Amino acid sequence: MDTSGLPAEILSNIFTFVRTDEDMAAVSLVSRRWRDAMSRDMWAVTTSSLEPTMAKDFDALLSPQSGLLSHLTHLYVEDMEKSEDADERLRLLIAAIPKNKLREFDCNTDLPISTLRILLQRQQCMDRFDVLDVSELARKDNDDDWIEPSMASITDFAMTAPKKHLTDAEEKIQHYKTCRKIVNGLPRLKIFRVKDDDESHAEGNNVDIQHLFRGGDGVLRLPSLTEFALDGIYIRPSSPFILEHLELSTLKILYLYNCTGISEFLHGLSDSYSKQTGPLSSVTIDLGWHVADPAETKEAIQRFLSTCPKLTWLLMDFMKHTTVGIKCLEKHADTLEFLYLNMGSWPLCTMSYDVESLRALMQKCQKITTLCINIPESNLGPITDLADDFRLGPGRFDRAYVESASECFLDILASHPALKSLRLLNPPIIEFINSDRGIPSRNSEVEAKHCRVAMQNYADQVYRFMSARGSLIKLLVTQPASIPRVRPAKDKNSHQWPVYAYTKGSVTDARGVKTVVAVPLDKIGVEMTEQKSMTWN
Repeated sequence: MDTSGLPAEILSNIFTFVRTDEDMAAVSLVSRRWRDAMSRDMWAVTTSSLEPTMAKDFDALLSPQSGLLSHLTHLYVEDMEKSEDADERLRLLIAAIPKNKLREFDCNTDLPISTLRILLQRQQCMDRFDVLDVSELARKDNDDDWIEPSMASITDFAMTAPKKHLTDAEEKIQHYKTCRKIVNGLPRLKIFRVKDDDESHAEGNNVDIQHLFRGGDGVLRLPSLTEFALDGIYIRPSSPFILEHLELSTLKILYLYNCTGISEFLHGLSDSYSKQTGPLSSVTIDLGWHVADPAETKEAIQRFLSTCPKLTWLLMDFMKHTTVGIKCLEKHADTLEFLYLNMGSWPLCTMSYDVESLRALMQKCQKITTLCINIPESNLGPITDLADDFRLGPGRFDRAYVESASECFLDILASHPALKSLRLLNPPIIEFINSDRGIPSRNSEVEAKHCRVAMQNYADQVYRFMSARGSLIKLLVTQPASIPRVRPAKDKNSHQWPVYAYTKGSVTDARGVKTVVAVPLDKIGVEMTEQKSMTWN
């Protein structure tokens, strides 16, 4: 196609979309102008595992003739443990990148001190730095005086709290001492995230990070954070120290994922916000699998929501442990635009608010544009007999029709004046073979085809039902918070049960009659960039 008349921004959007095709060999940049314009967008963000199978690509990347590394600003390295010489390759790559070119570095594998040193000394203009483990920096025999000046530009810093590999108490204290020194030496720090190094988050085994926040040499200072995130942390012992040194006058985003002992921390925040306000606008509370005190946690969350500043973004995943009353959300009715409320652990446990609670919520919160919520289940039938006879609303001759619970929910949502995007956190039930929990027992292309047909009909019915009631919804997604390991194969729309995404469309038949249909979407983040956050988890 002729692209000579298109501006670079349009070319960038086209090329970003084209690059999502799995068959990258089919893409050919025959236009030198296009190729030159796209190099920056194509190579600015680079993700690699540095595997030997990519040797030719790696050599081409390092070649001075390619000119590619001059465009690289965001480097994400993943799964380096797959290759024995990956660390050497990473050092070669870091050395080849123009000095102070990187703005972000992210690695999910342990890095030796030699690699970290090369990285931090060559790239001293980074904004974001996230590595799996900084314990190498905390070793007693390391000279760490070079660390602080090398990281002075960083505004977004993530550290992993040690648990599995640091068992000696003195060693752990030394680790936190160095981490505290690093964080306190970041004058531009705005975003601070602390993660557990154990992704399993075993019950009662979340890591205690109180030694990060206090020690004989001083305390952790967080004077001007705009975003604070804790992931897999046992908060209770650290709560007093976090509350003492976290500056609420600048905090805009709070993220608590799979943390235990959060009630004391939330009560402390409530006490502070009852005396002062702040710019807080976004809150994420994901309780994870293990909550020892659900009643106390519920009370703390409700009190916090009743006292904190008015929010525009609220994500709460209760994972069947508890829920909160709709009343505590009323304070945010005038500002709330994004709301995620997950009450169940699908498919083991699926719950939803009652109809009147949902009605009260949607009547109060008139500015919500994106809603992720559980609704009462619909059953599409057995996988061996998935026809397209599922219907929402009364049939043509159905005079004794009574709305189902799910139809009542959709009816309420359809009347909302601002709602544009809807994510259903519990997909409709499909009865798979040899499965009593709605989870497939095998990866099957046949099942994938049946699911595609059934879900297409389901989405068509939802759009038609809601459109008939004046709905403005453009995006419909079915995606639970947790995805089963065994799933049918991907279908021809690149959908894979139970995750499906559609936008609203229409078809016109030979008689000129227009019918609302659901148009499958493959990648929401590319096709509807403003909705990336909708599929957060």
